[in-house]
Amino acid sequence: MVAHKEILHAARLIAEVKGIDEITIDEIFGVMQQAGSTHPITDVRTEMRRCCKGSPKHHYTTYEYFEEIGNENGRYNLIKK
Repeated sequence: MVAHKEILHAARLIAEVKGIDEITIDEIFGVMQQAGSTHPITDVRTEMRRCCKGSPKHHYTTYEYFEEIGNENGRYNLIKK
């Protein structure tokens, strides 16, 4: 599966289990590994930046799945659509 779709799927599962939309990269990566994903953590971090609202314009394709939480590195809110 494409990395950004795996990330979104993992984030939705985490948010459902926790009952809140706040997630971390470590949580996402853990769920992806348990599901058998082969994407390394470096790819997951890059994809998370591409999947954030207001992501850098140097990314060719971006998705607005998440918002970064303040200055806390690695913490995100899942944007419901």
